Amino acid sequence: MITEGGNVVKSNLLKAARVKMGLSQGDCAEALNMTRTNYRNKENGRLGFSLEQVSILMNILNLSPTEVVEIFLT
Repeated sequence: MITEGGNVVKSNLLKAARVKMGLSQGDCAEALNMTRTNYRNKENGRLGFSLEQVSILMNILNLSPTEVVEIFLT
């Protein structure tokens, strides 16, 4: 799971990127092959994302490497 020292995703930045692309939590959940509830828990920082999931999100949300670091690793 992508967490650093117990830190979780910056949910406000992840949500902003998702909304900017016009995607719902359900859309992201489908792309990650998970339920919307599971995605919501991950987006809200209750659960972490795997590297594979971050890679998929990077593509569908058109995130730069800098944005990935900012959202998932800081």
